[in-house]
Amino acid sequence: MHVSLTGTGGALLGSAATTVGGFGVLVFAILPALQQFGIITGLTIIYAFLASVLVLPSLLVVWTRYFRPGAHGAMETKSTASATGED
Repeated sequence: MHVSLTGTGGALLGSAATTVGGFGVLVFAILPALQQFGIITGLTIIYAFLASVLVLPSLLVVWTRYFRPGAHGAMETKSTASATGED
């Protein structure tokens, strides 16, 4: 998780900041519908950034611990056809 945050966090932050800034300009639009669109789109991008930096790495750690080879509860790799001898 440390490598993910330090390696891609800065690039994601820069990308999210410029995109929010671009859509944030719509807040100064004359039409209220465009203002609302800019606010909603900006907030959505902020939430997506936070999820990709905070939630996704945590979920990947949990996923790796649960589904690593040999872990209890890991998914079976053998097909049922080969296990029963059917072709």
